[in-house]
Amino acid sequence: MNREAPREATALTTNVTGPRCPACGEPLPIDVPDAPCGRCGRGVWFAWDDDGDPVVRPRGDLIQAHPLDQFLQAVELRPGERLVLDLRDVHYIASEALGRLLALRKRVLAAQGRLTLRHMDADLMEIFRVTRIASFFEIEP
Repeated sequence: MNREAPREATALTTNVTGPRCPACGEPLPIDVPDAPCGRCGRGVWFAWDDDGDPVVRPRGDLIQAHPLDQFLQAVELRPGERLVLDLRDVHYIASEALGRLLALRKRVLAAQGRLTLRHMDADLMEIFRVTRIASFFEIEP
């Protein structure tokens, strides 16, 4: 019987750097950097721009609260940061999603930040007026 001494295992360490989600910092697949983020949902529900302030832009009506929940759990707000929610593509917000917007506002305020809603169409503004929550938000044209 041939007995060889066991080889010593060598650990391979790699420092993998690649694209990261601009919203939450989660690593994205190297081969598909535009893939939706599995942590916060960026790319599925909203796009992220950075013109000094983070800008979140939903891609269509907010019929379900799940994407907002995913975003709320993943995003880390810096103290004093202004978060802009660009609603130009949103014409309807379900009541459950509206509740999540109020939760987002609460989180932003807890971080001494500001939440600004931007580009609301007339129908959406009417929803905010009828529900009497327009006064809770900073709204820009």
